[in-house]
Amino acid sequence: MSASTATTDVVRRLVGSRLDLLREFTGLPAVFGGAVEHGSTERIVISELRGTLGRTLDGLAVQRGRGLGGLALARARPCLVSDYRTNATITHHFDSQVVDGEQLTGVLAFPLRVGADVVGVVYGASRDGLPIGDVAVRRTGGIVRKLEVELSRLLAPPRAEAGRLSTQEALAELRDVAARQTDPELRARLMRAHRSLAGPAADLPPDVRLAPREQQCLALVATGATNAQIAEELGLTVETVKTYLRNAMRRLEVGNRTAAAHVARTAGLI
Repeated sequence: MSASTATTDVVRRLVGSRLDLLREFTGLPAVFGGAVEHGSTERIVISELRGTLGRTLDGLAVQRGRGLGGLALARARPCLVSDYRTNATITHHFDSQVVDGEQLTGVLAFPLRVGADVVGVVYGASRDGLPIGDVAVRRTGGIVRKLEVELSRLLAPPRAEAGRLSTQEALAELRDVAARQTDPELRARLMRAHRSLAGPAADLPPDVRLAPREQQCLALVATGATNAQIAEELGLTVETVKTYLRNAMRRLEVGNRTAAAHVARTAGLI
């Protein structure tokens, strides 16, 4: 069995084991999902279903950029439509399965991310024109984030590679070493190396630091979480989350939360 096949099998099994919980916890009548497969094209293959009317979605291959799931795969962030049939932001390659076969109206799609890779997509859907409420979206996000943690553990590199740093960890280590140097020339050389590896977004003074809560908030922003979802995940109020994000934006000298998450990730701060 290849490493790619082993990964998709793990994703399928874990998604399938959580769909009943997702359906119960969100109240959505239909939930489904599957693993991302890589071949001539990147695609999601839907294999796990709960609450569907038939099997029209079973085995459906959703290519990157197509339909709602393909859009979530391409953007690597959650996507939601209130009326699948009429929505103009998605392609309609799968209307016969989604709308005609399953009579779904509102649909959400959450990518499952492990590191920088999307390894699967989880869907939830409503029927009869009923909207998908904020509570269902937040709860789906919470379950997806727990799935991502489990997948990260299950898909960890072999023990022989366990001591290796990820790219972001290595950048953070290099930045920390540079910040501790008292020799100006050596410090400047290390920062040049850091900028060369990390790119222009990492061109920050080496003494810039984020508080732990600011790091946590930005890490969740990077996954596409809303302020309300971040507050629920971290046990904070929405206003407190906004304060942490404003502080981080000020430290990183950017004007919005998305830019702050990008700069922080590129600089190895999250």
